[in-house]
Amino acid sequence: AKWGTGKGSDLTATEVDISLPIASNLTTSTDVSGFCSATDSTISEHGFINADTSNDRAKAQFKAGSAANHGLSFSFSYMVQ
Repeated sequence: AKWGTGKGSDLTATEVDISLPIASNLTTSTDVSGFCSATDSTISEHGFINADTSNDRAKAQFKAGSAANHGLSFSFSYMVQ
């Protein structure tokens, strides 16, 4: 299932936008907090998740460990406002 859209390539700064399950009016980057990491044992990458206040979404930011398609696990929380 597609849960977000991303851009980036091997060993570059990468962003993945994540739609919120329940809409919220995000006003500061700290309105969302979380982490992400690669699920493929051959790829080492991890990053953080904060708020994209312009689009009221969560945004995962990390340095891509590979340009190949691979899984990314994530967890974040936010308060509906």
